[in-house]
Amino acid sequence: MKIIEKHHPEARRLFLFKICYSILISLVLIFLLYRQVFESDDYESKERKQAQRRIIRPGARGDVLDRNGNLLIGNKANFDAVLHLEQLKDEIWQRKVALRKLAYQLRNELSNHPSLSVEALAQKCYQVDFVRRRGIRINGTKDGHEQKLRAQAFADNRRLDVENQSNGDWSFLVPMDTDPDKALRISVLNAELDVWVAGLFTLPLKVGQNGYFEALSGQSDQSGSIFSRIFPNLGAAGQSYPFSTSGFSLDWESRYSVVEKYLG
Repeated sequence: MKIIEKHHPEARRLFLFKICYSILISLVLIFLLYRQVFESDDYESKERKQAQRRIIRPGARGDVLDRNGNLLIGNKANFDAVLHLEQLKDEIWQRKVALRKLAYQLRNELSNHPSLSVEALAQKCYQVDFVRRRGIRINGTKDGHEQKLRAQAFADNRRLDVENQSNGDWSFLVPMDTDPDKALRISVLNAELDVWVAGLFTLPLKVGQNGYFEALSGQSDQSGSIFSRIFPNLGAAGQSYPFSTSGFSLDWESRYSVVEKYLG
């Protein structure tokens, strides 16, 4: 046994194993290097083609022309775009925060008016680009004995387009050129009304016997609300008006604004 151990030690077999192991590892590394460096363009092309799908469209029908050569019936390709809102949730959230700040900023500026009319509110809010794009609407619901009558709205002597629903609801868009000298007037006297400012906030309204909107008289709020004391930049002392800001409406407006940006 001593002679065999002397001529065939264990270290020699271990040395041969190390050589084989090193050769295999070297081959693997050389193979990976070749794949990652020399064949990277081929794999990049395969990755790009994997996200594409070939669509074979049938041949278009022949155009139909009249005797003068004018096109009557032709072919036009239609394309659809798909937006995945879950991939835009961070941008939608940032837009919602910005719209909430804008809503409270407008509310605080309007609270500085001791008496707030619809015309003054529209003149102030239409100075903001977002409000100009989305508009200001006045919504109403007719009571039982006036449901069959169509609501009519006028700006000075100009008649406005009113959307009348079968259930008695109606609404119309306040014109951008509205000013205190062109008072708004409606034909429905007994109705629950509110003004919708681009989804930022709403404000209840009252109509007088002559059909003109009554100006709101706010209550003095010199100390400010609890919210304004916690967040002084978003609140200010002034008149207290029954503004209402809906989180659901802001969420919808933020989604619509982000989607509109990509579709535009």
